[in-house]
Amino acid sequence: MTLARAMLRISRVDDARPQTWIVAYDFSAAAHHAIEIAAQMLADKGGGRLLVVHAHPRDTEHALKIVDPERDVPSLELDFAYVREARQQLAEDLAGIAAPSGVSIEGRLLAGRPASVVSRVAREEGASLILVGHLREHEGVLPGGVAHGLLTRAECPVLVVKGEA
Repeated sequence: MTLARAMLRISRVDDARPQTWIVAYDFSAAAHHAIEIAAQMLADKGGGRLLVVHAHPRDTEHALKIVDPERDVPSLELDFAYVREARQQLAEDLAGIAAPSGVSIEGRLLAGRPASVVSRVAREEGASLILVGHLREHEGVLPGGVAHGLLTRAECPVLVVKGEA
């Protein structure tokens, strides 16, 4: 789907019903920027609900990015520690964003592969758009794994938001 067709599809959504947009969130600056862009765009369209989704892939290697890698703990305990830290970080990050008038922002922390989880949530919530931050800094580089997965799996348009320069 081209960007023009995607934007046309977004504009045809029943404006009498508040829209729900999803932002795939990985705690990066690019993902934070995507939330800010989404909130402003949604406000410009008359408001709606912004659902920020972080999917925990349930693997120890990913969890070690947040939890102390020197600590020797069982995988299950590590998963609990990751979830606790991620829940706190998500709440803090969202508290730092001023929601424009007419826009509600809520967060969700779920387990599973990020692209699959975000696509499923978008389908279940009837989302009309998914936004994902773009981390790559090299010109000509294709979107990363989650963005690519969303572009191939999602039933609604996906907007890849380039991080701030």
